[in-house]
Amino acid sequence: MNRRVRSTWKTIAATAAAVAVAVCGSATAAQAASIKVIDYPNFNSGPALSLQGAASVVKPTGQPKVLRLVKSDNHTAGAAWAAHKISPTKPFITTFVGQIATGAVHGDGIAFVIQGAGNKALGWDGGGMGYSGIKSSVAVEFDTYKNSYDISDNHVAIVTGGNAEVQAASANAPRALAGQPFRGTISYEPLTKTLQVFVNAGNSTLPGTLVLSRTIDIAAAVGSGPVHVGFTAANGSNYSAQDIDSWTMFAG
Repeated sequence: MNRRVRSTWKTIAATAAAVAVAVCGSATAAQAASIKVIDYPNFNSGPALSLQGAASVVKPTGQPKVLRLVKSDNHTAGAAWAAHKISPTKPFITTFVGQIATGAVHGDGIAFVIQGAGNKALGWDGGGMGYSGIKSSVAVEFDTYKNSYDISDNHVAIVTGGNAEVQAASANAPRALAGQPFRGTISYEPLTKTLQVFVNAGNSTLPGTLVLSRTIDIAAAVGSGPVHVGFTAANGSNYSAQDIDSWTMFAG
């Protein structure tokens, strides 16, 4: 390994460690989740994603390419799965910048999903948020539409088993999720089986406010082998474009 590569690797590991400590308050997580396995500063380049349903990579005028999970159409769903699979028995930290367009109405929202159903998986539209029906899954919702089972039209929720109506935990988001970019950070520590979700402004480099912390056995929910990670989104009778602007993931 030459000096430049070694220096770059040290920088990546140090960045992951700093984020892990900030997110988890744990040197254990900092040491374990130190390998950058997914890196999309934008979607101009990078490994191909498995795009399902309405999902596509588009280039807004004057901007880098984004991952558009759904465009502004009603009753649509989209999913995008990374080529790299992760072990659900090891720690990870993932951060993304999402953008849900808004006007008089907007769509249902974006979910970060870990699933063992394969890279063609796609769930239902509307309140299904593109992941409902994927039974071997853990989803973290960034939800912008109030269905009868939701606490508000601006909340974060954790769902297992692919049923959006049965939420393991939910809480109101500390900032608007629609109309402006937001930063979502999700961390998992398998020793304690702790899943944490943070939300901040899209232009911030920090995890932001801890919104949810829940004990979840991800391996029990999705299977112990390497599993897929990615995003889903959906529109129902109300609709809007829903994008991922950037995405990184560190894992053990």
